[in-house]
Amino acid sequence: MEFEESAIHSKSPRSNVPRHVSFISARWAWALLLLLGICATTLTALFAKSHVDGTQQQHFATECERLSKMVSERLADHARLLRGGVALFAASDFVSRDEWRRYSENLNLEQQLPGIQGFGFSLFIPKGQLAEHIRQVRSEGFPDYDVFPEVEREIQSAVIYVEPFSGRNRRAFGYDVMSEPVRRAAGEFARDTGITALSGKVTLVQETTSEAQAGTLMLAAVYKNGMPTGTIDERRAAFYGWVYSAQRMNDFLQRIVAEWHPQGDYSLDFRVFDGREPVASSLLYEYHHDTAEGSEAHEHLTQQKIVEFNGHYWTLLFAKAGIPVFSAAYISVWVILLAGASITFLLLALFRSLSRGAEGLRTSAANYRTLADSGQALIWKARRDSLCDYFNKTWLDFTGRTFEQEFGNGWAEGVHPDDLQRCLAIYTTAFAKREPFSMDYRLRRHDGEFRWLQDDGCPRYDANGRFVGFIGYCLDVTDRKRLETELLTKIEELDGFSYAISHDLKGPLVTIQVFASMIEKELAAGSQANVFHDLSGIKEGAARMLTLVDHLLVLAIAGKVVNAATPVDMKLLVREVLAGLTGLLAEHHVEMSIDDDLGTVHGDFSRISTVVQNLIENAVKFGPTEAPCSVKIGVRQDGDERVFFVGDNGKGIDPREHERVFGLFNRLDTDTAGTGVGLALARRIVQAHGGRIWVESEGLGMGSRFCFTFGTTPEEESSKVLELSRPLA
Repeated sequence: MEFEESAIHSKSPRSNVPRHVSFISARWAWALLLLLGICATTLTALFAKSHVDGTQQQHFATECERLSKMVSERLADHARLLRGGVALFAASDFVSRDEWRRYSENLNLEQQLPGIQGFGFSLFIPKGQLAEHIRQVRSEGFPDYDVFPEVEREIQSAVIYVEPFSGRNRRAFGYDVMSEPVRRAAGEFARDTGITALSGKVTLVQETTSEAQAGTLMLAAVYKNGMPTGTIDERRAAFYGWVYSAQRMNDFLQRIVAEWHPQGDYSLDFRVFDGREPVASSLLYEYHHDTAEGSEAHEHLTQQKIVEFNGHYWTLLFAKAGIPVFSAAYISVWVILLAGASITFLLLALFRSLSRGAEGLRTSAANYRTLADSGQALIWKARRDSLCDYFNKTWLDFTGRTFEQEFGNGWAEGVHPDDLQRCLAIYTTAFAKREPFSMDYRLRRHDGEFRWLQDDGCPRYDANGRFVGFIGYCLDVTDRKRLETELLTKIEELDGFSYAISHDLKGPLVTIQVFASMIEKELAAGSQANVFHDLSGIKEGAARMLTLVDHLLVLAIAGKVVNAATPVDMKLLVREVLAGLTGLLAEHHVEMSIDDDLGTVHGDFSRISTVVQNLIENAVKFGPTEAPCSVKIGVRQDGDERVFFVGDNGKGIDPREHERVFGLFNRLDTDTAGTGVGLALARRIVQAHGGRIWVESEGLGMGSRFCFTFGTTPEEESSKVLELSRPLA
């Protein structure tokens, strides 16, 4: 610091410096110190506020994504319901009204798929057969039945089944879906493509004048059994009607919002529009959170997402009110401001004592150096040419280097290569503009570990207002960044895990439910022709579900079991794994190749065996179809790291999919048996050992090499217990 240098080089400051000059210099020095304190405090507070706002933004984005997924999944669930109804018609030449009622009751729609107003069937009426159709339905006990609106058209239809057949739904009985343009467009799309269609915004015939809601229809085409449906003309000729569901949008989406946030206290406004643009006339649903008294009413977080269903789009708009300045979320910012102000005034008081004389200056300078060297902050000072000429003892102790090594630009040698250019760009730009700066970068500690630092710097000026350089301080924020990363990882893990379970377990349940309904219908009709086939479908669905549950249990056990870490001979481990896979290797004629010296690692023998076994089975499963399957197990040295690998000459993996293959339930080849758990489990175990796992493949048809490392050694772990309880990546 300038005052340090003057204290060192001036033998008698009080006798050499005029009193009025000392007073003026001290006054400017006080102003500079106050400015530095204000700048440092303001920058730190702004950074803390930015962190709070960023966390809120990330949480807001995560919640918006989760709610969008729930809407998309609910539409997909409704589509599966309609396909089940189509399957009911495909399994019989004729479905009676009573059969449709019992089928609908067994589906338990209110519990399984809440939000559906009506679930029914609309019959296509060929030209010239309207009168016969009306006569037929009236003969079934509905003397007042008629098809409405009563306008004769080229193509007509009528809702003949709708459940529950009570209340509002009776108003839909006999309604012609083709009489209204929006419904007709969706119906014709479903008829001509065979794809489940979602209509645009409509007013359901179930609506009354009170509490009217926007509505939509979902339709799936039913074709006559035994007729071809390969082309549009064939599908039109074979067309029989639609299985459909009618949704009142408030009821439909309110249930999703309630499931998304059961407490109902999340401060989020949510609107859904039909189409790609949020046009007021296409509004389907809106949810407004009641702003609490005293909070900010304005919205400062917004997001728009598009949900697509078979070519039809909904636009979802999200908005969230700003965080009150005096809320608990900003408590860290206020603490920083108060602490910074306190420290600034303490330093001003200290500097005032320094200005009282040469002896006081030397004493205060010594006190300042002691303060700088005994604190946790890494303090530095740079000249006007941007070369650093001061580092406190804390900095030198942190880096393990001498002042001579750090002097000038020597400090940059310890910056992580990935951060160096960005760091220097911010540093030099701040010098050029003479503006305060704040940046994060990794600096090598004396033990070789790179630690994250938050570096804040401010420009310095002399008593005449001339720029003389910068001063700054760094704080170690590695633990904070690690916690932030772990928190985001856990949030993503929970979202992905919840989605995988709900998505993959729901399919077998729907399969079992549909086949059970078919068996019930056949037995009621006195027929057993297809019972064994349907029971086979139920068994397959149950087996699929049991396999998924078993694999989830394996993951759960891998995250809780604690075993003692011991030296593991990798060559012996590989031999034991191969002995257990003898039948599989012989069946596929696998050519195995193993390096002579795989060395020793420290860890859990059984868990490491699971990793090797999963990788070998994966290599065999995705091996070449023409040539013999070749698998190589080896080890290589990459710098200071030993890398084990299991390579094959199989199908290979597109580089864009290298990271996704380790996700839970992610299967790139859906034609190959499996649940997508093996690689996720392998990554889980490797990370629990402090290592990492990745795949190397040049692309499809080029084979793959799965590589993994271990972060522990016998010397490091000889007296430790390996805890397999880290979060699933």
